[in-house]
Order: sequence, then C-alpha cells, then structure tokens
Amino acid sequence: MAPVEKQIILANFGGPRSQEEVAAFLCELLLDRDVIQTPFPDLIHRKIFSKVAKKRAPKTAKQYATIGGKSPIFEDTEKMATRLRALLSCQIFPFHRYLRATHKPFLQKIKQTSANQTIVLPLYPQFSFSTTGSIARFFAKHLPKKFCKTLQWIPSYCDHDAFIETYKNHRKHFLEKHHLDPSNICFLYSAHSLPVKYVQKGDPYEKECHKTFAALSSQFTQAEHLLVYQSRVGTKPWLQPYTEDVCENIRAYTDKSTIVFIPLSFTSDHIETLFEIDTLYLPPIIKQKKRAYRLPAINQSKLWETTLATIVHSAKTLPNQALIRNRFLKKSLFL
Repeated sequence: MAPVEKQIILANFGGPRSQEEVAAFLCELLLDRDVIQTPFPDLIHRKIFSKVAKKRAPKTAKQYATIGGKSPIFEDTEKMATRLRALLSCQIFPFHRYLRATHKPFLQKIKQTSANQTIVLPLYPQFSFSTTGSIARFFAKHLPKKFCKTLQWIPSYCDHDAFIETYKNHRKHFLEKHHLDPSNICFLYSAHSLPVKYVQKGDPYEKECHKTFAALSSQFTQAEHLLVYQSRVGTKPWLQPYTEDVCENIRAYTDKSTIVFIPLSFTSDHIETLFEIDTLYLPPIIKQKKRAYRLPAINQSKLWETTLATIVHSAKTLPNQALIRNRFLKKSLFL
C-alpha cells in the first residue's frame, strides 16, 4: 500500500488587494448565488447584480481607502499557508474565493499534485452554505469529479476545544494588556449576519454562532455577554439583534462601563472589523460615555497556527458534496 501523501487547501474569503480590484471583487461576490439567493434565471441574476456591483464599487473603495486601500485577508491567508507548510511538512494551497485572478493558478497547481489525500480547511469557524458551502460548490464545478470526490472537508470548528481555548487565551491576554477588569465589561460578540430566510431553508450558521458564543461566554462569568449580528444589507430581515442598533442604544442593553467587541466569525481582520466596528460601531458607544475596544481577530494570536494544525489532525471531515446547498429544495440538509 502506498504511503499517504497529504496536502491541504486553506480556503478563505479573499478580499481585494488594491483599490483597482474592488469592483471585480464585488462582482465575483454578488454574482455568487450561494451569497445572493434570487429566483431569477442566471442571465437575469448576472445582469442585475453586475450593475449593483458597479454602482457599489466607488463607495466600497472609499471604505477600503480608510483601512489602507486593501483587505488584509489575502496576505494573512498567504502567510498562514507558509507557516502551516513548515509546521505540518506538507503542501498547503491557499484559495481565495472572490479573487478571480487567483483561481486559474490555484486550479492548475492543485490538479498537478501527486498527493493522495486532500484536506480542505476553511478559515470560517462556523459553517454556512453561503461561505464554506460556496467554496465546495466552486470546487465541484471547477475540479475534476474524480479528484473532487476525494476531498475531505473540515466543515466547521465552531466549538472545537483547540479553537475555543485559543480564543479564550487571546482574549485574556488582550484584557491584561489593556488592564481591563472583566467584572466591568460587556462583551459584544459580533458575527456577520445572514438573511433569516437562509436559516429557514436549513442553513446551520445561526446555530453554529450560538455554539461559539456559548463556549466563549463560559469564561468571565462576572462579565456580560451579548451576541449581535453585523453587516446586513437590504431591507429584508437578517439575523438579529443588529449590531448597529445595539451600539446606538448600548445603555439599554448593559450598565457595564466597558464594551469589548469580539469578532466572532472573523479569523482575520478586514473591512467588517477595521472599518465597520472601528468607524461605525465604536463611536456611538463612546458618545454614551462608555469605553469601547475591539479585540483583534484571532489570527493575531501566537497560538493560531498550532491551533489550525491541531484542528487538521483532530476534526471530523465530510465529503465535498455534503456541503453544497440544493437550490431546488425548500430546505437544505447538513450532516
């Protein structure tokens, strides 16, 4: 029997690497029908949301300009791939879902490998058909069927012991660094929101967020812990409570003197943390005479790479097809 030769795909969102790449990034994102679910035929959907992306690009580019003109996600993912390559002594292939320019080189490299075991590690702790599921669909469409059937996905690690302990350690060090007393803190765990209708169709994302929240809120029991959801768009209901509403009236939710944002669903800082939290959510809290902080994303922890290595070795896996939402069913099945 031939020895097992392992390789890992490190899958992430893929933010724009420059101001010039914002429009293409938005177009790739909004044309993803796992992200924007409509009843329209593909041609109509593409026509509508290509226009939306073009219209939204200038405003979004200005937001990226405030955080350095690009998203840190691409570089963070590439650096982590390099570190894991040395730590695990195997090939690591970073994949950036919404950076189309990177797709062809990735597909060429992954098709040429001789490994007989491929593990896919998403940098999304909580599973959603709109994130991890979207990447699984991309692989099903663009990779050879025989190869795709061999993929072993780590679909989620929302309450994996190593993930939770590293997050608790990361938060503890942050509080010590800023000399913050947990008894005076309200932790706001801010996760990216999702349309309610997606959850009603069977997306487990909300349950996954609650698992992470429950595990993290077991520490610092003298503090207050609130789960909120950010980054909604449009007028239809998304998961609540909305982060912006809580921040605008924070005194109605807590009498603690200090608010600490915990980026629950983000493993790397990007526009949702560096722009939305810092620019839109912290100022209203400060105006209400409270101190406000944002915990850096967990990839800033020195333990993060070893945590990912532990997850690779210990987490349960699923085949690629199990993670793809069936668009023609009223409810999708997961696990």
